[in-house]
Amino acid sequence: MHLLQKVNYWDVKRKVEMLKKLSSSKEQPDKHFHLIKSAFTGVRSAAITIENDVIYRSRWNKQGGLFSNTSELGYPNNSDVKQKGRLNNKGESILYAAACELGTIIESRPDIGKLFTISTIKLSNSNLLFFPLGITDKGYYGKKTSSAEKLIIEYVNSEIIKVVDDPEDYNSTIALSKFYLRTNIIGSNSSGCIAYPSVESSKISNKTTYNFAIIPKVFDKYFTFTDAKVYCLIHLKEHYQLTAMNQVTEINNTGNLIWKYSYTEMTKRIKDGLSLDGRYYKEIKCIQIK
Repeated sequence: MHLLQKVNYWDVKRKVEMLKKLSSSKEQPDKHFHLIKSAFTGVRSAAITIENDVIYRSRWNKQGGLFSNTSELGYPNNSDVKQKGRLNNKGESILYAAACELGTIIESRPDIGKLFTISTIKLSNSNLLFFPLGITDKGYYGKKTSSAEKLIIEYVNSEIIKVVDDPEDYNSTIALSKFYLRTNIIGSNSSGCIAYPSVESSKISNKTTYNFAIIPKVFDKYFTFTDAKVYCLIHLKEHYQLTAMNQVTEINNTGNLIWKYSYTEMTKRIKDGLSLDGRYYKEIKCIQIK
C-alpha cells in the first residue's frame, strides 16, 4: 500500500454518508464520482496481482454455430453496450472475467441443455496490479488501516456486493469503476483492472468466487486467449454435470479459432450422445441445437 497523505476521519465519514444518500436516491454516476474523488483523496489503496496469471470468460453460443475468432469472445464494442452494468455505463465497454472456471459458470447461470464457451486468457505481465473492490478478506489490508480507511473499505464493500433489481442502482459502482479503472492513481501499471467478489456466488453457495473488470486498452496490451471449450450443463439422475463438448486445438496469429470438431461434426456427436472425451450420456441428446 502507498500512503498518500493523512486523512481526517470525520471528513471521510461525512462524505461517505453523503455517498450513501446519493446511492439510495439513484443519482447519476457523475455526482458520485466527484464526491468519491474527494472522499478517497489521501486514502491508501490496496493493489494485488492475480494468481497463476490466468483468467476465464464465458459466452453463450449462438444457435447454429461456433465462435470463429477471439474477438467474439472478448469485450463488446461500445456501441453494443445498451445497458448499465455493475461497473460499466451505457456505451462503455469493459471486459468482465472470473478468477476460475467455477466463477465464470456461476456468473453465466447456465440453463440445462444450452451450449456456452469458456475461454482461458493468459496475462503476459505478472506485475499488473488489480484494485480489490469490496474484498474484505484478511491480508488485503494491513494492521495499520486507519479508521477513515475502514469507512471507505466498508462503504465500497456494501456497494459492490449489493443485489440490484434496477440498473440505476449500479450508478454508485459505475462511479467507483471510473475512479479505479480510468483514473491513474499510483502509476501506469496499476490502472485499468479491478478485482471484486461475485454477487452471484453468494446467492447460491457459501464459497465466494472473484471477478475481474478490465478496460479494453489494458486487455489488448496484456492479455492473450490461449484456449476455449464448449460446455453444456446436463441433468443426470442424481446431480447436474458440466460436460465439455468441443475444444479449440489452435488459435492462429489473427485470432481465428480452430476447433477439434466442426459445428456439423459436433451436432452429430450431440445427437449420438457423445461428449468431448467420447463418453456417452443419453442426456446430451437433449442439448438445444439448430
